[in-house]
Amino acid sequence: MKTIIENLKVLGKSKLIAIRILGEIILSGVFNDMRILEEELSPLLDKNVYFSLQSINENNINVTNKLEGCKSTISDKDILFYNWILVDLDPIRTSTTSSTDEELESSKKLANKIEEGLSLFGFPSPIVACSGNGYHLLYKVNFKNNTANVTRVKSLLSVLDEEYSNSKVTVDTSVYNPSRICRLYGTVNHKGKNTKERPHRESFLDKIPENIKILDIETIDDYINSKKVDIKAVSTKKARFTNGNIDDFIANYNVDVSSIKEMDYGKVYVLSQCPWNNGHDIDNGSYLISYPDGSISAGCHHDKCSMENIITLFKSLDFKDYKILSFNRSSLKEKTGTLNEYIQHIKEHSKCFVDDFNSEYMFISTDDINEVFPIYSSQLKKAIIRIIYNKFGKSPNSYTISSIQDHFSAFCYENQYSLKKRICVSNDAIYYDLGNSNKEIVIISKDGFHIKPSSDKEILFNRSNIGEQVAPSSEDSKTDLMELLRPFFNLNMKTNLSYL
Repeated sequence: MKTIIENLKVLGKSKLIAIRILGEIILSGVFNDMRILEEELSPLLDKNVYFSLQSINENNINVTNKLEGCKSTISDKDILFYNWILVDLDPIRTSTTSSTDEELESSKKLANKIEEGLSLFGFPSPIVACSGNGYHLLYKVNFKNNTANVTRVKSLLSVLDEEYSNSKVTVDTSVYNPSRICRLYGTVNHKGKNTKERPHRESFLDKIPENIKILDIETIDDYINSKKVDIKAVSTKKARFTNGNIDDFIANYNVDVSSIKEMDYGKVYVLSQCPWNNGHDIDNGSYLISYPDGSISAGCHHDKCSMENIITLFKSLDFKDYKILSFNRSSLKEKTGTLNEYIQHIKEHSKCFVDDFNSEYMFISTDDINEVFPIYSSQLKKAIIRIIYNKFGKSPNSYTISSIQDHFSAFCYENQYSLKKRICVSNDAIYYDLGNSNKEIVIISKDGFHIKPSSDKEILFNRSNIGEQVAPSSEDSKTDLMELLRPFFNLNMKTNLSYL
C-alpha cells in the first residue's frame, strides 16, 4: 500500500481522487483522505483497481471516502483540467488475456521509440509506467477540459497511432477523454487467467524524471501539424495511372494492404510489408496515397527507405502504365500554411477580449467581415474558414479551427471592453447599430448624424438576436430626428440614455 500512495503523490493525486474496482464486483468512490483510501483498498488488492488521472471538480461530485456499489461514476463534465496525457501502448492479443513477456517487451520498445521521437520535437521527458500488460508514457500538462483541448489530445494520439503503431503494439486512441480511468500503479493487473505464459503482473512506475516538466500546448500543436504536412509531402514525386487505377494496381501486383485510412487529403493504403526492403519488420511503415485529383504517391517511414517513392516502386515491379507528375514539397507547405501562420494572419485582422461579464469574444475586421463573435461560436468558426481560405486557398480542418479558437481564448483576458447591444454613448455621440447585412451604424451628435460601416474598433456591438432596423435617409428625416434629440443633448448623455 505504501508504494501505491507514493505513486499517487508523484502523479499529484494526494488531495482528491476517484477510484473504481472492476471485475466480478464493481465499486467506486471519491476520496480526499489518503488514510481512509488505504483502509478501503487493502482488502481489495486482488481486484483490478483504476483511478482518474485528471483534476476533478469537487463542486460537481460527492466525496464518499468509501468504496461502494453505485451507478454514478465520474464523467467528462466532472473534470476541470487535464493533468496528464496518457500514451497507452497496448500489445495486440486477445482482449481478455494478459500479455506474454515478449509482447510486454515489444510494448516497452515502442514506448522508448516514441519517447525518443517526441523528444526531438521538444517534448519533455515523460513518466514511464508499466500497466502489467503494456507500457504507458505520461506527459505532464495543465490545460482546461474544453472542446478544443479534448480534440487536441485526441488528434495527438491519432497522429502517434498513424506514425508508430505496428503489427505487434498499437497506440490506444480511445484514452483521450478527460474522465478516462487508468490502472492504479502498484496494484496487480488481474486480466484473464493467470498462467505461466500469460501471468498477472504488478503495475509500477518504471522511470520518473528528476524534474517533471509541463508539456505546453504550442509544442503539441507544432508536432501534430508538422506530421500532417509530412505525411502528405513525404514523397518527392507523384504519378498518375495512364491505364487502370490504384485498385487494379493493388490487385494485379499482389500488394498486401493491411488497412485503409480516409484522410482529409486523400486515401492512405497502409501496406503490410515494405515493398522496397523485405528485411524490415512487418510494422505498417510503408504506404500508398491516392489523391482526389487521381494522382498517387508512395513512401516508407524507415530511414533506409527515405529516398524511395512511387517511381522507384513502379520500376521495381516493372510497371509502365503511369505518367510522372511534378511535386514540390515546399510549395505544398507554402500553399496550405501552418497553424502559426494562420494565427498570425488572423491577428492582423482581429482583437480578442472579455466583456464586463468575463465572457470571451473576438472582433474581426476584414474587407468583408466587421463583427464581434463569441470565441467558441459556430459563427466565428465560419469567419475563420473565410479568412484562411481567402489567404491560403484552402479551408482549415476542424482540429485547426479549434486550436485557433483555443489560442485566442488564452489571450482574451489581456483586454476588457464593454460590449454594446444596439445602442451606446461615446465621445458625446450616440452610436446606434442598424443590425443590417452591411453592419452599418448611425452616429448621432449635436451637429447631425451620418451612417457608416461599423469598422470603428472603439465601439463593439453584440449583434446576436437583434433585428434589422430601417436607416434614416432623407433630409426631412434628418431634421426631424435632430429636433427629437435636441432635448437629449441638453442633458447628461450618460445618465439619460433611456430618454431614447
